[in-house]
Amino acid sequence: IQLYGCCAIINICKVCSDTESVGLSVDQLGGIDVIVRSMQEHTDDFFLQAEACGAIASLCDDAPLVKEAFFNLGGIAVVANACRSCKLGVSIEESSYLMEQACVALTTQTTKPNHIDTIHSLGILDECTDVMCREKSS
Repeated sequence: IQLYGCCAIINICKVCSDTESVGLSVDQLGGIDVIVRSMQEHTDDFFLQAEACGAIASLCDDAPLVKEAFFNLGGIAVVANACRSCKLGVSIEESSYLMEQACVALTTQTTKPNHIDTIHSLGILDECTDVMCREKSS
């Protein structure tokens, strides 16, 4: 159910011109928390991790309050864990897809210095580089 919820959020944001309102509504209904908890509880579900990162990217794109909610829920650390887990037992194509979604989600978090510091301190950039090097060498 969480996977399809994330896919629905991505699709709604694609067709909606006011993604900030969508993001705020999803957050007010507890959706950001559900996405973060789903990623924490289903670390071995590659598809959920990837689509959850995509949903976060879609919701946070133009929504400062949603970005802050995601950050305060430990969302950056959850994305970092997804980056680390994407190297385990999945194909290079799958890990590249997850890493792409994670990078887009993290890009939305780079508007505040404390968010950037958290991204840097968790070593996510190294994880991204590792996956890109794996893909290039195969």
